[in-house]
Amino acid sequence: MSCVLVALAVALGSSACGTSAARPQQSAIAPPAATLLPTSFLTSTAAWATIPMGHLDQPLNTFWQLFVLPRGQNRWASASSIGIATNGGLVLTGSGGPSLVVGTRPSNLLSFSPVASTSNAGTSWSPGPPVAALASWTNALAAAAGGGLLALVGSGHGSGVLSTSPGAAGWTALTSERSLSKAGEPASCRMTTLTAVAYDGTTPVVGAACGRPGVVGLLADRSGAWRLAGPSLAASLQTGTVEVLAAEGWRAGLSVVLGITDHSRTTLVAAFTSDLGGSWSVSAPLALASGAKIVSIGPAGRGVFVLWSNGGSEQLETATAAGAGWKALPAPPPATATVAFLPAGRTEAIAEDDTVMTVWRLTRGGVWTKTQVMHVPIQFGSSS
Repeated sequence: MSCVLVALAVALGSSACGTSAARPQQSAIAPPAATLLPTSFLTSTAAWATIPMGHLDQPLNTFWQLFVLPRGQNRWASASSIGIATNGGLVLTGSGGPSLVVGTRPSNLLSFSPVASTSNAGTSWSPGPPVAALASWTNALAAAAGGGLLALVGSGHGSGVLSTSPGAAGWTALTSERSLSKAGEPASCRMTTLTAVAYDGTTPVVGAACGRPGVVGLLADRSGAWRLAGPSLAASLQTGTVEVLAAEGWRAGLSVVLGITDHSRTTLVAAFTSDLGGSWSVSAPLALASGAKIVSIGPAGRGVFVLWSNGGSEQLETATAAGAGWKALPAPPPATATVAFLPAGRTEAIAEDDTVMTVWRLTRGGVWTKTQVMHVPIQFGSSS
Protein backbone atom coordinates (compact mmCIF):
# COMPACT_ATOMS: atom_id res chain seq x y z
CA MET A 1 0.00 0.00 0.00
CA SER A 2 1.37 3.46 -0.88
CA CYS A 3 2.20 5.97 1.81
CA VAL A 4 -0.72 8.16 0.73
CA LEU A 5 -3.16 5.27 1.04
CA VAL A 6 -1.65 4.27 4.35
CA ALA A 7 -2.12 7.82 5.60
CA LEU A 8 -5.82 7.68 4.78
CA ALA A 9 -6.54 4.11 5.79
CA VAL A 10 -4.42 2.84 8.67
CA ALA A 11 -4.78 3.50 12.34
CA LEU A 12 -2.27 5.37 14.45
CA GLY A 13 1.08 6.28 13.00
CA SER A 14 3.30 3.59 14.50
CA SER A 15 2.85 1.72 11.21
CA ALA A 16 2.75 4.78 8.99
CA CYS A 17 4.97 6.47 6.44
CA GLY A 18 8.22 8.06 7.49
CA THR A 19 9.02 11.64 8.16
CA SER A 20 12.04 13.85 8.27
CA ALA A 21 10.34 16.39 10.53
CA ALA A 22 8.54 14.42 13.21
CA ARG A 23 10.66 15.50 16.14
CA PRO A 24 9.16 18.52 17.92
CA GLN A 25 11.34 21.61 17.77
CA GLN A 26 11.57 23.11 21.25
CA SER A 27 12.46 26.65 20.27
CA ALA A 28 13.13 29.41 22.74
CA ILE A 29 11.03 31.61 20.44
CA ALA A 30 13.60 33.85 18.77
CA PRO A 31 14.19 33.94 15.92
CA PRO A 32 10.69 32.74 14.95
CA ALA A 33 10.78 29.07 13.94
CA ALA A 34 8.09 26.52 13.21
CA THR A 35 7.22 24.82 16.47
CA LEU A 36 4.78 21.92 16.74
CA LEU A 37 4.58 21.07 20.42
CA PRO A 38 2.90 18.32 22.41
CA THR A 39 -0.42 19.56 23.77
CA SER A 40 -3.72 18.60 25.37
CA PHE A 41 -7.31 19.54 24.61
CA LEU A 42 -10.62 19.19 26.45
CA THR A 43 -14.00 18.59 24.80
CA SER A 44 -17.34 18.02 26.51
CA THR A 45 -16.95 14.25 26.13
CA ALA A 46 -13.24 13.60 26.66
CA ALA A 47 -9.74 14.88 27.33
CA TRP A 48 -7.13 14.45 24.61
CA ALA A 49 -3.36 14.60 24.47
CA THR A 50 -0.85 14.24 21.65
CA ILE A 51 2.85 13.57 22.21
CA PRO A 52 5.76 12.27 20.10
CA MET A 53 7.08 8.87 21.11
CA GLY A 54 9.79 6.46 20.05
CA HIS A 55 13.43 7.34 19.44
CA LEU A 56 13.13 11.13 19.58
CA ASP A 57 16.74 11.60 18.50
CA GLN A 58 15.90 9.75 15.25
CA PRO A 59 13.26 11.57 13.17
CA LEU A 60 12.40 8.45 11.16
CA ASN A 61 11.68 6.57 14.37
CA THR A 62 9.64 9.31 16.06
CA PHE A 63 5.87 8.75 15.95
CA TRP A 64 3.19 11.09 17.30
CA GLN A 65 0.50 9.39 19.37
CA LEU A 66 -3.02 10.47 20.29
CA PHE A 67 -4.46 9.55 23.69
CA VAL A 68 -8.02 9.95 24.97
CA LEU A 69 -9.58 10.02 28.43
CA PRO A 70 -13.39 9.75 28.10
CA ARG A 71 -15.39 11.86 30.55
CA GLY A 72 -16.00 10.00 33.81
CA GLN A 73 -13.16 7.52 33.34
CA ASN A 74 -9.78 7.33 35.08
CA ARG A 75 -7.49 5.72 32.52
CA TRP A 76 -6.15 7.07 29.26
CA ALA A 77 -6.34 4.96 26.10
CA SER A 78 -4.71 5.07 22.70
CA ALA A 79 -7.03 6.60 20.10
CA SER A 80 -6.26 3.78 17.69
CA SER A 81 -9.08 4.24 15.18
CA ILE A 82 -8.30 7.71 13.88
CA GLY A 83 -7.73 6.42 10.34
CA ILE A 84 -4.84 8.81 9.67
CA ALA A 85 -1.09 8.27 9.78
CA THR A 86 0.57 10.49 12.36
CA ASN A 87 4.29 10.47 11.59
CA GLY A 88 4.41 14.14 10.67
CA GLY A 89 2.74 15.31 13.88
CA LEU A 90 -0.81 16.00 15.04
CA VAL A 91 -2.77 19.25 15.39
CA LEU A 92 -5.87 19.32 17.63
CA THR A 93 -8.81 21.70 17.77
CA GLY A 94 -12.47 21.92 18.77
CA SER A 95 -15.18 24.50 19.33
CA GLY A 96 -16.17 23.79 22.92
CA GLY A 97 -18.68 20.98 22.27
CA PRO A 98 -18.17 17.22 21.95
CA SER A 99 -16.26 17.35 18.66
CA LEU A 100 -12.49 17.05 18.31
CA VAL A 101 -10.86 17.78 14.95
CA VAL A 102 -7.44 16.27 14.20
CA GLY A 103 -5.14 17.29 11.38
CA THR A 104 -2.01 15.37 10.41
CA ARG A 105 1.09 17.07 9.15
CA PRO A 106 2.49 15.48 5.96
CA SER A 107 5.60 13.34 5.86
CA ASN A 108 7.70 11.79 3.11
CA LEU A 109 5.41 10.93 0.16
CA LEU A 110 2.35 12.52 1.76
CA SER A 111 2.15 16.12 0.47
CA PHE A 112 -1.16 17.15 2.05
CA SER A 113 -2.80 16.94 5.48
CA PRO A 114 -5.70 14.54 6.15
CA VAL A 115 -8.34 15.86 8.58
CA ALA A 116 -10.78 13.81 10.67
CA SER A 117 -13.21 14.49 13.51
CA THR A 118 -14.98 12.62 16.28
CA SER A 119 -17.84 13.60 18.56
CA ASN A 120 -17.99 10.39 20.61
CA ALA A 121 -14.58 10.28 22.31
CA GLY A 122 -12.94 8.47 19.41
CA THR A 123 -15.41 5.58 19.08
CA SER A 124 -15.79 6.56 15.43
CA TRP A 125 -14.14 9.10 13.12
CA SER A 126 -15.47 11.10 10.18
CA PRO A 127 -13.01 12.17 7.45
CA GLY A 128 -13.12 15.77 6.34
CA PRO A 129 -11.77 17.31 3.15
CA PRO A 130 -7.95 17.02 3.13
CA VAL A 131 -6.08 20.31 3.22
CA ALA A 132 -2.73 21.54 1.91
CA ALA A 133 0.23 20.77 4.17
CA LEU A 134 -0.52 22.11 7.65
CA ALA A 135 2.07 24.44 9.12
CA SER A 136 4.23 23.14 11.95
CA TRP A 137 2.46 25.14 14.66
CA THR A 138 0.38 23.91 17.59
CA ASN A 139 -2.62 26.08 16.60
CA ALA A 140 -2.54 25.41 12.85
CA LEU A 141 -6.24 24.38 12.95
CA ALA A 142 -9.25 26.17 14.42
CA ALA A 143 -12.92 25.18 14.64
CA ALA A 144 -15.98 27.44 14.88
CA ALA A 145 -19.13 26.53 16.79
CA GLY A 146 -21.03 26.34 13.51
CA GLY A 147 -18.65 23.76 12.09
CA GLY A 148 -16.35 25.98 10.05
CA LEU A 149 -12.61 25.31 10.05
CA LEU A 150 -9.50 27.40 9.51
CA ALA A 151 -6.17 25.87 8.50
CA LEU A 152 -2.75 27.49 8.61
CA VAL A 153 -0.59 26.07 5.82
CA GLY A 154 2.94 26.64 4.56
CA SER A 155 5.65 28.56 6.39
CA GLY A 156 7.45 31.90 6.41
CA HIS A 157 6.48 34.30 3.65
CA GLY A 158 4.67 31.42 1.92
CA SER A 159 2.25 30.81 4.79
CA GLY A 160 -1.47 31.23 4.27
CA VAL A 161 -4.89 30.59 5.80
CA LEU A 162 -7.58 28.39 4.23
CA SER A 163 -11.20 27.93 5.31
CA THR A 164 -13.96 25.39 4.82
CA SER A 165 -17.57 25.07 5.94
CA PRO A 166 -19.79 22.09 6.83
CA GLY A 167 -20.58 20.01 3.77
CA ALA A 168 -17.97 21.71 1.60
CA ALA A 169 -15.90 19.45 -0.64
CA GLY A 170 -12.69 21.43 -0.22
CA TRP A 171 -10.94 24.50 1.15
CA THR A 172 -10.79 28.10 -0.08
CA ALA A 173 -8.07 30.70 0.40
CA LEU A 174 -8.88 33.24 3.11
CA THR A 175 -5.65 35.24 3.36
CA SER A 176 -1.86 34.89 3.29
CA GLU A 177 1.23 36.36 4.89
CA ARG A 178 2.07 38.24 1.71
CA SER A 179 -1.37 39.81 1.32
CA LEU A 180 -1.57 40.74 5.00
CA SER A 181 1.87 42.34 4.94
CA LYS A 182 0.79 44.61 2.09
CA ALA A 183 -2.58 45.62 3.49
CA GLY A 184 -2.96 48.87 5.43
CA GLU A 185 -2.65 48.68 9.19
CA PRO A 186 -1.21 45.13 9.46
CA ALA A 187 1.85 46.29 7.51
CA SER A 188 3.07 47.95 10.73
CA CYS A 189 3.77 44.43 12.05
CA ARG A 190 6.52 43.70 9.49
CA MET A 191 5.27 40.13 9.50
CA THR A 192 7.80 37.31 9.23
CA THR A 193 5.37 34.36 9.33
CA LEU A 194 1.89 33.35 10.41
CA THR A 195 1.87 31.29 13.60
CA ALA A 196 -1.73 30.50 14.63
CA VAL A 197 -5.38 30.54 13.63
CA ALA A 198 -8.44 30.81 15.88
CA TYR A 199 -12.07 31.85 15.97
CA ASP A 200 -13.48 34.49 18.27
CA GLY A 201 -17.10 33.33 17.99
CA THR A 202 -17.49 33.32 14.20
CA THR A 203 -14.73 35.87 13.53
CA PRO A 204 -11.54 34.40 12.00
CA VAL A 205 -8.37 35.43 13.84
CA VAL A 206 -4.79 35.01 12.67
CA GLY A 207 -1.64 35.15 14.81
CA ALA A 208 1.75 36.14 13.48
CA ALA A 209 5.36 36.88 14.36
CA CYS A 210 6.22 40.55 13.88
CA GLY A 211 9.57 42.08 13.03
CA ARG A 212 8.64 45.53 14.36
CA PRO A 213 9.31 45.75 18.13
CA GLY A 214 6.30 46.05 20.42
CA VAL A 215 3.65 45.13 17.82
CA VAL A 216 1.35 42.19 18.62
CA GLY A 217 0.55 40.40 15.35
CA LEU A 218 -3.01 39.36 16.12
CA LEU A 219 -5.41 40.17 13.27
CA ALA A 220 -9.18 39.84 13.03
CA ASP A 221 -11.24 39.58 9.86
CA ARG A 222 -13.71 42.46 9.83
CA SER A 223 -15.92 41.77 6.79
CA GLY A 224 -12.89 40.97 4.65
CA ALA A 225 -10.66 43.72 6.07
CA TRP A 226 -7.94 42.48 8.41
CA ARG A 227 -7.18 44.71 11.39
CA LEU A 228 -4.72 44.44 14.25
CA ALA A 229 -6.76 43.49 17.32
CA GLY A 230 -4.20 42.37 19.88
CA PRO A 231 -3.49 43.78 23.34
CA SER A 232 -1.09 46.60 24.08
CA LEU A 233 2.10 45.67 25.89
CA ALA A 234 3.64 47.34 28.90
CA ALA A 235 6.28 49.92 28.06
CA SER A 236 9.00 47.63 29.45
CA LEU A 237 8.15 45.00 26.80
CA GLN A 238 7.81 47.22 23.76
CA THR A 239 11.48 46.98 22.75
CA GLY A 240 11.14 43.26 22.03
CA THR A 241 9.73 41.47 18.98
CA VAL A 242 6.47 39.61 19.57
CA GLU A 243 5.33 36.20 18.40
CA VAL A 244 1.84 34.77 18.91
CA LEU A 245 2.66 31.34 20.34
CA ALA A 246 -0.93 30.20 20.92
CA ALA A 247 -4.43 31.46 20.17
CA GLU A 248 -7.52 29.63 21.34
CA GLY A 249 -11.19 30.55 21.11
CA TRP A 250 -13.27 29.85 24.22
CA ARG A 251 -16.86 30.46 25.25
CA ALA A 252 -16.16 33.90 26.66
CA GLY A 253 -13.88 35.04 23.84
CA LEU A 254 -10.23 34.48 22.97
CA SER A 255 -7.01 33.66 24.82
CA VAL A 256 -3.48 34.13 23.48
CA VAL A 257 0.06 33.47 24.65
CA LEU A 258 2.70 35.89 23.42
CA GLY A 259 6.45 35.38 23.33
CA ILE A 260 8.45 38.60 23.52
CA THR A 261 12.14 38.44 22.71
CA ASP A 262 14.56 41.25 23.45
CA HIS A 263 18.14 40.22 22.65
CA SER A 264 18.72 37.08 24.75
CA ARG A 265 15.75 37.64 27.07
CA THR A 266 12.47 35.80 26.47
CA THR A 267 9.26 36.79 28.24
CA LEU A 268 5.79 35.25 28.08
CA VAL A 269 2.51 37.13 28.42
CA ALA A 270 -1.00 35.65 28.47
CA ALA A 271 -3.93 37.81 27.38
CA PHE A 272 -7.70 37.27 27.36
CA THR A 273 -10.59 39.13 25.75
CA SER A 274 -14.35 38.83 25.51
CA ASP A 275 -14.46 41.92 23.28
CA LEU A 276 -11.96 41.33 20.49
CA GLY A 277 -10.28 44.56 19.53
CA GLY A 278 -11.64 46.20 22.68
CA SER A 279 -10.52 45.43 26.22
CA TRP A 280 -7.93 42.82 27.15
CA SER A 281 -6.92 41.27 30.46
CA VAL A 282 -3.13 40.96 30.24
CA SER A 283 -1.01 38.95 32.66
CA ALA A 284 2.15 40.15 34.29
CA PRO A 285 5.21 39.01 32.31
CA LEU A 286 6.83 35.64 32.92
CA ALA A 287 10.56 35.85 32.31
CA LEU A 288 12.11 32.58 31.16
CA ALA A 289 15.59 31.68 32.26
CA SER A 290 18.35 32.05 29.70
CA GLY A 291 18.43 28.98 27.46
CA ALA A 292 14.97 27.78 28.53
CA LYS A 293 12.88 25.80 26.05
CA ILE A 294 9.11 25.65 25.76
CA VAL A 295 8.02 22.00 25.99
CA SER A 296 4.22 22.26 25.75
CA ILE A 297 1.50 24.87 25.59
CA GLY A 298 -2.28 24.59 25.73
CA PRO A 299 -5.58 25.35 27.45
CA ALA A 300 -6.03 25.06 31.22
CA GLY A 301 -9.69 25.37 32.11
CA ARG A 302 -10.53 29.04 31.63
CA GLY A 303 -6.86 29.85 31.19
CA VAL A 304 -3.67 28.64 29.55
CA PHE A 305 -0.63 26.64 30.59
CA VAL A 306 3.00 26.68 29.56
CA LEU A 307 5.41 23.85 30.34
CA TRP A 308 9.04 24.83 29.94
CA SER A 309 12.41 23.37 30.79
CA ASN A 310 15.76 24.75 31.80
CA GLY A 311 18.75 22.49 32.12
CA GLY A 312 16.57 19.39 32.31
CA SER A 313 14.32 20.78 35.04
CA GLU A 314 10.71 21.41 33.96
CA GLN A 315 8.47 24.20 35.22
CA LEU A 316 4.67 24.44 34.86
CA GLU A 317 2.89 27.80 34.87
CA THR A 318 -0.76 28.74 34.36
CA ALA A 319 -2.54 32.05 33.79
CA THR A 320 -6.22 33.01 33.76
CA ALA A 321 -8.21 36.10 32.89
CA ALA A 322 -9.05 36.51 36.58
CA GLY A 323 -5.43 36.48 37.69
CA ALA A 324 -2.87 39.25 37.53
CA GLY A 325 0.02 36.99 36.68
CA TRP A 326 1.32 33.47 36.23
CA LYS A 327 0.89 30.79 38.87
CA ALA A 328 3.65 28.23 39.33
CA LEU A 329 2.46 24.67 39.96
CA PRO A 330 4.64 21.96 41.52
CA ALA A 331 7.39 20.92 39.12
CA PRO A 332 6.09 18.01 37.03
CA PRO A 333 7.81 14.60 36.91
CA PRO A 334 10.85 14.12 34.64
CA ALA A 335 10.16 13.62 30.91
CA THR A 336 6.69 15.19 31.12
CA ALA A 337 5.62 15.95 27.54
CA THR A 338 2.32 17.73 28.23
CA VAL A 339 -0.24 18.36 30.95
CA ALA A 340 -4.03 17.92 30.89
CA PHE A 341 -6.30 20.12 32.99
CA LEU A 342 -9.47 18.12 33.63
CA PRO A 343 -12.86 18.91 35.18
CA ALA A 344 -13.20 19.31 38.95
CA GLY A 345 -9.70 20.75 39.22
CA ARG A 346 -7.92 17.52 38.32
CA THR A 347 -4.48 17.92 36.72
CA GLU A 348 -2.50 15.12 35.08
CA ALA A 349 0.98 15.08 33.58
CA ILE A 350 1.77 12.77 30.67
CA ALA A 351 5.38 11.65 30.44
CA GLU A 352 7.15 9.85 27.58
CA ASP A 353 10.05 7.43 27.66
CA ASP A 354 10.62 5.79 24.27
CA THR A 355 7.55 3.49 23.97
CA VAL A 356 6.25 3.99 27.53
CA MET A 357 3.62 6.58 28.44
CA THR A 358 3.25 7.36 32.15
CA VAL A 359 0.46 9.40 33.74
CA TRP A 360 0.92 11.33 36.97
CA ARG A 361 -1.87 13.05 38.94
CA LEU A 362 -1.37 16.16 41.06
CA THR A 363 -2.83 15.60 44.52
CA ARG A 364 -4.46 18.28 46.64
CA GLY A 365 -1.27 18.26 48.69
CA GLY A 366 0.78 19.28 45.66
CA VAL A 367 2.42 15.88 45.04
CA TRP A 368 2.55 14.12 41.67
CA THR A 369 1.37 10.51 42.04
CA LYS A 370 1.80 7.85 39.35
CA THR A 371 -1.59 6.52 38.22
CA GLN A 372 -0.99 4.72 34.93
CA VAL A 373 1.73 3.17 32.77
CA MET A 374 1.03 2.25 29.14
CA HIS A 375 3.34 0.42 26.73
CA VAL A 376 2.68 1.71 23.22
CA PRO A 377 3.52 -0.68 20.35
CA ILE A 378 5.75 1.09 17.83
CA GLN A 379 7.22 -0.56 14.74
CA PHE A 380 10.68 0.95 14.55
CA GLY A 381 12.17 0.99 11.10
CA SER A 382 8.78 1.17 9.38
CA SER A 383 9.60 4.66 8.15
CA SER A 384 12.79 3.73 6.34
